[in-house]
Amino acid sequence: MTIPSTPEARLYRAGAALGSEWGVEVDIGTGHEIKTIKSANLPGARNQGYLMLKESGNTFLTRGIAGAVDNCDIAPEAYMRYEAGPLGVILACLFGASPTPATIGSGAFLHTMTWEPSSLGKFVSYAEEYPGKIYSVPSAKPVKVVFSLQDGVLKITPTLRGNIVINDSAVNPELDDLTCLDEENEVLLSDCTAIWMREFDEEAALDADDQKGASGFEITFGRGLESAKPLAGQSYLAEAQEEDFSDIRVKLDFPFEDEFNREFFEHYIIGQYYSLIMKFQGIIIGSTYTYELNLYFPKLRLSAMPDMSKEGLIRVSAEFQATDAAYGLEAEPAGFDEYLPYLELQNTQETAYIPAA
Repeated sequence: MTIPSTPEARLYRAGAALGSEWGVEVDIGTGHEIKTIKSANLPGARNQGYLMLKESGNTFLTRGIAGAVDNCDIAPEAYMRYEAGPLGVILACLFGASPTPATIGSGAFLHTMTWEPSSLGKFVSYAEEYPGKIYSVPSAKPVKVVFSLQDGVLKITPTLRGNIVINDSAVNPELDDLTCLDEENEVLLSDCTAIWMREFDEEAALDADDQKGASGFEITFGRGLESAKPLAGQSYLAEAQEEDFSDIRVKLDFPFEDEFNREFFEHYIIGQYYSLIMKFQGIIIGSTYTYELNLYFPKLRLSAMPDMSKEGLIRVSAEFQATDAAYGLEAEPAGFDEYLPYLELQNTQETAYIPAA
């Protein structure tokens, strides 16, 4: 398949694959396609200023050159699928660990992504087709991932900090072998089987009695990465490293005020903590098991005063920030396998999204 040459954006594809050495682009091909609903706009993402050479002996500008490359951040948007493919790789790179999945049975495998102190050495190569050209980012490191809803479908928006944007790649001069792992099995709001939430209690696990009727949400998993710097002798940026705390937040919208959320105002002031589990369940895999996406937040704190709008029904929106549940505890809170937020993805992929460190 040759690269299209018309200006119809819908014709052009995008993809990503796990990187190995920073600054070295890897081949993007079979199973690596990302079905974007919004492009990463790679040409515009090459952040390189223009330097006017204002030198003596001239009455008018005589020369200008391209300056140093700065952060090349990209943020494609896509629908989240249970067969996550390269989006699963990006998630695993952000979290920091996603070991060999557990074999559940009937061709189903459970991937667990845990939030590690550092994501150093975890990144992808990313590329998009444009008229007559492939633009690519040889090394793109996830900074954050946002889950939100668009027309009842779970949308994922990763932000990646690239080393540079190029359009003369020798590794990916075309994307003829690019294929999508799965064009179906989107994660839907109607798939949400559990939003279990209550005040933090390390001795009592959340269950169906803690179901809450949220009507909307936005979840952000973010790392405190530095603004990357260029290295002497290189034309691209070094891999960004952690310089600040991770920032993981959950925004929940409740369709109306009730006994649970009316306490948020007081609980923000006194510093009350909460626990949250969100579960999504898709169609059956084989004959027994199902596609699943599960998000675990052992300990959250209200990070802002709740919004309680008095227009028609009183509706409530609240934002929470994840904290370390290990503080003051000798074991993980009941019902959780980790002290920090983690993610489970059950699908048919039998290999790890990223190799063990």
